[in-house]
Amino acid sequence: MIKRLVVQTFLVFLTPFPQAPSASEIETLLGVAADPGHDPETRIRACSRILRARTRDDEFRSRCLVHRGGAHRELAHHRRALHDFKAAIRLDPANVDAWAARGASHGLARRYTAAKSDFETALRLDPTNADACNEMAWLLATARDNCHRDGSRAIDLAERALRRRPIARHLDTLGAAHAEIGEFEMAISLQKQAVGLGLTERMAPGAVDKFRARRYLYETGRAYRA
Repeated sequence: MIKRLVVQTFLVFLTPFPQAPSASEIETLLGVAADPGHDPETRIRACSRILRARTRDDEFRSRCLVHRGGAHRELAHHRRALHDFKAAIRLDPANVDAWAARGASHGLARRYTAAKSDFETALRLDPTNADACNEMAWLLATARDNCHRDGSRAIDLAERALRRRPIARHLDTLGAAHAEIGEFEMAISLQKQAVGLGLTERMAPGAVDKFRARRYLYETGRAYRA
């Protein structure tokens, strides 16, 4: 907590000055931008400060735009998030995280065809990317339109994401995928695990509550629809 306050103070004092940040300052700012423990506004300020430095490294700028877009999405600034993800892809078409992030934004807006196209691109670039696997699995398991759901493939992708990064969110996706094909006992078991791991990870209470709500839904024999 003290470290974060120091970093936020550092950002406040840096903001008014027009000069470009030094290399060490950029490293500090990038650490802030990539840390979900900081609030979204702080991460957005850090990213914007880096981008104003006009570094010529397109790959680096692309990564920074993905971080800023993710922070905008947390604040429900969906147009700004989508703008940043598009810019990230233009700068570095090989940025898997940018494709996955833009796909997730399309998915939130239920633009399923566009979302799947972005996820497929991400998976072609890196078939084991945890975010791409998880986001595609979530869409295939929970889309409201029947034509976009595929429970079996969702299970395969969710398991791939879980092997790469064993976190609560990926267990939740795997649970949704099993519910989609009617395997509710497995879905319930996975949701219980997701709740326990979410508490261990100190996820926001609202996120863990959603895991519990989906468990109760599966106990009634119903799959989740996003």
